[in-house]
Amino acid sequence: MRLRTRSTPRKISELSVLVIGTTCCDMTNPGFDFLNDIAGDGLVVDSRRMVAIRPEWLAIRKNSYAMGGGSLNIAPLISLAGVPVGILTSLGRKDNKYDILGKFMLNIMKRTGVFPIIIPHDTLPSPASFIRPAQFGKREAILHAPNAVSELNIERQDIFEKIAQLPSEAIVHYVYSGASQTIDDEAGRKLGRVMGKLKELGYITMADPHTLSKDPKESIRKKEVIEGYKLLKPVLPHLSFFFASEAEAMMIANTFGYSLRGKNQKGKKFDFLCRLADDFILDKAPTIFGVTAGTEVSIISVSPQGKRIGPMAVKSRYTVAEAQRFVGAGDSFRAGFEVEWAKDRSYLRKFKAGELEKADLERLCLMGHLMAACYITRTPSNPYGNIPGYRHMKNIIDSGLTFSKKEKLFSALKLS
Repeated sequence: MRLRTRSTPRKISELSVLVIGTTCCDMTNPGFDFLNDIAGDGLVVDSRRMVAIRPEWLAIRKNSYAMGGGSLNIAPLISLAGVPVGILTSLGRKDNKYDILGKFMLNIMKRTGVFPIIIPHDTLPSPASFIRPAQFGKREAILHAPNAVSELNIERQDIFEKIAQLPSEAIVHYVYSGASQTIDDEAGRKLGRVMGKLKELGYITMADPHTLSKDPKESIRKKEVIEGYKLLKPVLPHLSFFFASEAEAMMIANTFGYSLRGKNQKGKKFDFLCRLADDFILDKAPTIFGVTAGTEVSIISVSPQGKRIGPMAVKSRYTVAEAQRFVGAGDSFRAGFEVEWAKDRSYLRKFKAGELEKADLERLCLMGHLMAACYITRTPSNPYGNIPGYRHMKNIIDSGLTFSKKEKLFSALKLS
């Protein structure tokens, strides 16, 4: 990994962003073809289709590799861009030593300057995803169960007190709602309570869903009700930011009983965002909802006075790869969005005062697009090597230029 030197924050109170939840080791191996019958194009959290980790899956084979996933798709990017960030998660431990997957993930945090807040688990292993590479660009993954993060309870007093050491107005980003049996307990009300308390304390709250279907296209076609997405209903009223992928948005809409209007997919995404704003902004707090889809994001902002900006679509100016074909494009978009937010304090002031403008939303999204364009070009040997510092990213945004060639973009970002 060729990385710029980045000092790690020394304490929670120095962080601008805290990413909480699933932190996993994404392993890809040509021998994982059997996963086709277990997991489809999504993350399997249905216990009936989960299997325990097998020792042979960890063997190093030709064309196999491991990279960070979950919060490691987000926090290292934020850190390398120059924003102090931490990860709060749970890793497996035996005889007071973290297991091999946990050590791998801790090493990533150390090398990228991410502050680790680890809740050790002495009986369950660290989380891992196993990805079938046979179909290019299509994620065939299974999250082995049970695992340490599945029992991470951030409502527990001692853990919540750690989170509350963050400086006022920091971003608290919960990754993969619907993938943890403990915090998703009580039909989502537990996570809702946590986010509600954090929002009351002045933090910017954010939660992500995940692709909770083996076959998203079929689930959308059949208008299936997916129980895991019902957990979002008690959470959404307490979020400052919420982003879903296009497939997740359509499955959430079906689960919530929305019959979306719109002559095309863009219209349906806009209607979905309006329905969320109608149904889940209950406390007159400012809120931003978004739907990511490849190289375009649809977004809406609602002020404390109820004024709406959008829904509007912001296309990427940095289409150097096909984002919809790569794992982590949505996560890295969120990372870029948060970097821009944390680096320019005027967004927070405008957000709270109801003074955000269309240009502000566009710039936040462009920074997200730029980060995603850099991240999805990663290689197994250097997964974080293409992440630029904020100053160079800002210069690209300010230039207004459009890039379709990776080499030209990287040269402008001083990465080549």
